[in-house]
Amino acid sequence: MPSPKSINLRIPADLLESIDATASACGMDRSNWIRLACSEKLQGITPQAPPVSIDDINVVDERARQVVKDLISRIDKLEAHCFGAQDPFS
Repeated sequence: MPSPKSINLRIPADLLESIDATASACGMDRSNWIRLACSEKLQGITPQAPPVSIDDINVVDERARQVVKDLISRIDKLEAHCFGAQDPFS
């Protein structure tokens, strides 16, 4: 792998704030986030919206969808038992 090069960029302050906030939310620093964003763009990787429901998840075997539904149901029951009806994270 070639040695990394350093570059300087001029970007608007609001864009930099958005980059910093997004990087922080992803648990990354600014440089790593920009590096990843550039790599994904060059590889043609586009961000996708997360599935809205379990039925939107692509599965190889439809039985997997039922397993996920069962796991979510069990987690909901366990949380209701441990924390009551109110979700402690909402």
